[in-house]
Amino acid sequence: KKELALVEVARHFFRGGGLMVLVAGLISNMSALNATVFSSSRVAFAMGRDRNFPSFFSRVHAKKNTPHWAIFLSLLIVVFMAVSLPIEVVATAADVMFLLIFLQVNLALITLRKKRQDLDRGFWVPLFPWISIMGIVCNLALALYMFTYSLRAWAVTAAWIVAGLLIYKFYAASREIEYARKV
Repeated sequence: KKELALVEVARHFFRGGGLMVLVAGLISNMSALNATVFSSSRVAFAMGRDRNFPSFFSRVHAKKNTPHWAIFLSLLIVVFMAVSLPIEVVATAADVMFLLIFLQVNLALITLRKKRQDLDRGFWVPLFPWISIMGIVCNLALALYMFTYSLRAWAVTAAWIVAGLLIYKFYAASREIEYARKV
């Protein structure tokens, strides 16, 4: 119902306004889904290459040079989520996941700068570590706010995190160590 409110408002402003907002919303959703399939398939491809996923995810199509199995799996997951959950829950869960990922990036930056001072870095971080600490606090605050906004989205997020940890623990960890020994 909230989604239709904007369409109704636009319909009252000018003839065809509601249709224009509806079409724009559909196009933006398709664009976001396309970007999601593209980026997640690249991650699945890299994880297949590194043996965190089965190696068939790293296979590239002979003619099109695309990771077709990774794209297909990503498509299935996106379609499943889009069909089984309200779009607001999917979007909020994605937002929470991105906030937690950016929180990890800031934490990793601090950790690596302190523990591995010997590494050559191609960039300088101004006001280190204060910018990263502010990033951690802001990302955590926004993620916790999302908890009050949509408990269901947090449940989806928690399920994805638990599934990822279980897959890593029982499938990927041993294969990753084995693969690292060979390289």
